[in-house]
Parts: sequence; structure tokens; C-alpha cells
Amino acid sequence: GLFTGGLGMHGGAERLGMAVIPVSGGMTDRQLMILQDFAPEVICCTPSYAQTLAEEMIKRGIDSEALAVKYAVLGAEPWTEAIRQQVEQGLQVNATNIYGLSEIIGPGVSQEDCEEHGTGSNIWEDHFFPEVVDRDTGEPLPEGKDGVLVFTTLTKEAFPMVRYWTNDICSLHYDSDGKRTHIKMSPIKGRADDMLIIRGVNLFASQVEALLEDIPELAPCYQLVVSREGSLDQVTVRVEVEETVQQNWQSLEPNTQKARTEMLANQLSEKIQGNIGLRMPIVIENYGSIPRSQGGKLGRIHDKRNI
Repeated sequence: GLFTGGLGMHGGAERLGMAVIPVSGGMTDRQLMILQDFAPEVICCTPSYAQTLAEEMIKRGIDSEALAVKYAVLGAEPWTEAIRQQVEQGLQVNATNIYGLSEIIGPGVSQEDCEEHGTGSNIWEDHFFPEVVDRDTGEPLPEGKDGVLVFTTLTKEAFPMVRYWTNDICSLHYDSDGKRTHIKMSPIKGRADDMLIIRGVNLFASQVEALLEDIPELAPCYQLVVSREGSLDQVTVRVEVEETVQQNWQSLEPNTQKARTEMLANQLSEKIQGNIGLRMPIVIENYGSIPRSQGGKLGRIHDKRNI
């Protein structure tokens, strides 16, 4: 295809004097071999695939502290602080977000500072003019308000863009405590074309993911299954328990396991109801039950509606 992510990262890193190992996506065995044999200090991939690598290292008994990798530059899909924590602990890295679009420049439209986690990513305003607009009217929104991110390129010559509609939902703000004066974009909350409207409520998968952070027994591995019952849409949340929790439960009586599963399901259901305004059935599953990324973007929504 015409995806320029790897190409842009490759060229930029070489201009900094770095040696680059292009390994494409997937092929987890090969990725782990390269991490051990070539001892790279930086890895760049999607956050969900970084999760996959961290889990595979644990399964195979690979000591992450023995690796040379120090930084993980992650992008191409929304992710949360819970995923950052899992990746950083699993790979022993400092994980930061990178944002880009093939139509604008590829990777490098914005970058999160490795010392300013969670505060947003600096957009290089000397090259791009960003706006956040209302998804219905296209009118610009004030600082801090969520909407669709659009870009106008200022220095691009071959393929300039004016108010390019990214479909990504975020907000913009200036961080007076940050190290740079460039405007920051918040973490991507979802895409305008991926937004679900369930019984009149706008829903993004990242909203559910953020609530999982408050329940330590649940892993940040989940899927939203959308179905239609009669004339009403229904969203069921599939989510895994943490591996250590599952191991501890194995010694419990079946009735006790069932009771604890129901307790976790009720806890998450109440959080979703209180924060999002929807009642969703919760299915608690064993660790490893939900599909993992094999190198590309991971689909968090499984839409079973015939529409």
C-alpha cells in the first residue's frame, strides 16, 4: 500500500545518525530475535503490538532487563496510560506517543516528550497549522474542547493540504509548564468514523479503556461487540482478567470464582453507567482470550449489526 510510516521513521532516524533495522509488521519470533541479537535501543510500533511483545517475552521467559532497548515510540492507534504502564513494565522502556498521517508528512506531525507523559504531544507549528473543529458544522472549537483535528500544511511543496480532515478526535492546548512553546494535542480519543451512537449516546472505545485503569484486576485487553436486538443497538464489553489474578483464582472453589467474576463485571458496569451513561453487559474472560495485535492496528470494535 501507500502507508509511509516505516519509510518516514527510517529516513528520519538515519538523518540523526542512527542505524535502522526495518523489520516490517508481525513475525513476533523474528522481532524478539532481533531485540536480543541486534540490541536496538529504540523500538517503534503500534502500542497494541508492543503489548503483544511484552506478553510474549513473559511467556518465553525472556528477561526484559537484559535487553538494550530503552525507548518505545508508539503510534498509529489510540492508547491509554494503562497500556503505557503495561508496555513500560513489560519491556523496561520509556514509552512515548508519536502522531502522523501519510497525507500530511507521515510520522512526526507531533511527538510526546519522554519527560512529559500524559500532557499531550507537541505539534510542530512551524510546519503545520492545526485546528479542532465541530464534526457536524466544521466550525473551529476553543482550546481544550474535543473535536475533529484538521491540518493546513505551511511548508509542504509537492502536495500541500488546506484544512485536511483527519477524522481523529482530540483537543488542542498550550502547556505553560511544558518545555516547548508549540501547541499540544491531547491523546487521540477515537475517530469520527469509528464513533458509535448507542441509544443517542456518543461512544468511543477509548472511553471504556480509560475506565479499566481504575480496576487493577482487569487487563487492558478488551473488545466492544456491537449487536442489534430488535430496533435497539447493544454493546457488550469483553475484557480479560490480569494473568496473576487468573492464577490466584485457580485455587478457589468454582462458586467463589463465579462470585468474584460477577463482582468485577458489576464494578465495571457501574463505572460505565456513571461515566458514559450506558448500561453494557460485561463478559469477563480468561487472560489471553481476546485477539492480540500481530503487527498492525488492533480493532477494538466488533460490529455484528447487519446495517
